[in-house]
Amino acid sequence: MAVKAKKLNSGNYRCQVYDYTDLTGKKHYRSFTSKDKKEAEKKANDYISNKENPYMKIINTDLSEISVQQAIDDYINLKRDVLSPSTIKSYIQMKSRFNGLKKFNLNELNNIILQRWITSLTRLNLNPKTIKNTYSLLISSIHMYDKSKVYDVTLPVKRKASLYTPNDSDIRMLLDGCSGTDLEIAILLAAFGPMRRGEIAAVTYGDISGNCISVNKAYAINEFNQWVLKPPKTYNSNRVIEFPDKVMDRIRIKHGAPEHEILKMNPNVISHNFIRLRNRLGLYDVRFHDLRHYAASILHAIGIPDKYIMERGGWQSDYTMKRVYQNTIDSESKKMTMKINNYFSEI
Repeated sequence: MAVKAKKLNSGNYRCQVYDYTDLTGKKHYRSFTSKDKKEAEKKANDYISNKENPYMKIINTDLSEISVQQAIDDYINLKRDVLSPSTIKSYIQMKSRFNGLKKFNLNELNNIILQRWITSLTRLNLNPKTIKNTYSLLISSIHMYDKSKVYDVTLPVKRKASLYTPNDSDIRMLLDGCSGTDLEIAILLAAFGPMRRGEIAAVTYGDISGNCISVNKAYAINEFNQWVLKPPKTYNSNRVIEFPDKVMDRIRIKHGAPEHEILKMNPNVISHNFIRLRNRLGLYDVRFHDLRHYAASILHAIGIPDKYIMERGGWQSDYTMKRVYQNTIDSESKKMTMKINNYFSEI
């Protein structure tokens, strides 16, 4: 249905078109104003048509007519059906960080403008990784219109991640502290899998065959704060993991139809229950995701080749696995240090 313009007190004509609903439920609209009624209506109706088919707008638009904010909105809308719901949500949450670029169109951006904007984000004490992700969204949105645009800016230096890797003693304490509960199963799948919490929450009885669990889906939170099922995080995340008898015996105590999930907990509930447990045990540095660190580090310490660690954990590249997940466990590190020092002492 075509949008009709309303005459304003100023004598101009304006059309308002629904744009999107933010995370708080507030609806946002775009205004199209002109001294000519038909022109205002044409702009509004063209926007509606292009929003339904954003690709047509992208290939037929002059960069001088596209604002930074509009480019980002168009990128999000175009990618909405192919990216993870949680990724789309993170993009929408980033939009307020572009307020410093609101007044610019794409053809007006240059190194100085972008560097000033990056510096302003740094002064907000944002994590360097957060700033890098925000800048990446901007560049992806610009390149959607013009791949030739290249900028020379300096991003803040990355901080080395300070991650705690649990040891065997920590894992035993955690398992003993929640024995017989659904959280125990979640910890077993994460520490011995290693599975992500979204993958664990999505496992159904139909995914289990013998001692093997098929990881073929995961829960992710969308822009409306709803948990939705989606394919695993990456192509490599779609995998089959064989677990020890004792882990599977713990799961088999429960019974359910093939379509029923083995745990009655969404990923947030898993994290919440885990935090309560670890605080009660005094393991304040351990996050649920650190159980994956434990699994990868142990596999690495006992000599499992990287290829098999990647397959089991669903990592897409060994770069990610080595950079984040192969933190040497403190106790193992001490053993290696003693071995090195003993060797040199003998010399």
